[in-house]
Amino acid sequence: MKKTRTDKKTTNKGGKMRKLTEAAQVAKILKKKAKEMGLVATAKSSNFSMGNSVTIKVTEGTDANFKKFKEYSDQYQYGHFDGMTDMYEISNRIEGMAQTKYLFVDDRRMDKVIEDNLDQTQKRFYEHEFKVNGDVYTSWQWLNKFKEEFGEDWQNVLKTILQDFNAAGANSVTTQANGWTFQMIKKKEAA
Repeated sequence: MKKTRTDKKTTNKGGKMRKLTEAAQVAKILKKKAKEMGLVATAKSSNFSMGNSVTIKVTEGTDANFKKFKEYSDQYQYGHFDGMTDMYEISNRIEGMAQTKYLFVDDRRMDKVIEDNLDQTQKRFYEHEFKVNGDVYTSWQWLNKFKEEFGEDWQNVLKTILQDFNAAGANSVTTQANGWTFQMIKKKEAA
């Protein structure tokens, strides 16, 4: 039997009403807001002793909309952990509003582009060699520099590069932006 949702409550198979936890309410609200902003996202809530958390994973959308969503979502976390005092401080509590103790908004758009555009033989993307202007970079450093230099169009450029990398016989791909040369080199197979 299908679940039906009503004002912050859920009817389960047995027809019993149960109230969504505060974290589940935040997850539901933020997933809906992400969709309204043109983002594709998943939302997960967790409840544990002394608190709760919500994790939003954004897999598609523009940089501008991601930034706006991240700023919008800040209001749904009611505090922060202060490492200097080793305590959680309630600094953003808004009465009458569903909030969570910890809120994580993860940018997984790059992972999605890589997953969708790298063929099965190259799925170990992070094991390849990466260079910027001839200097070796970690995959993370390379991707962040790539994103920074290509700006709002980084997703389309990365998609094209990965498709070129898939080409038969291609051992590397190179592209340039703003005076920076980005190179991705296939990992040499062990003999």
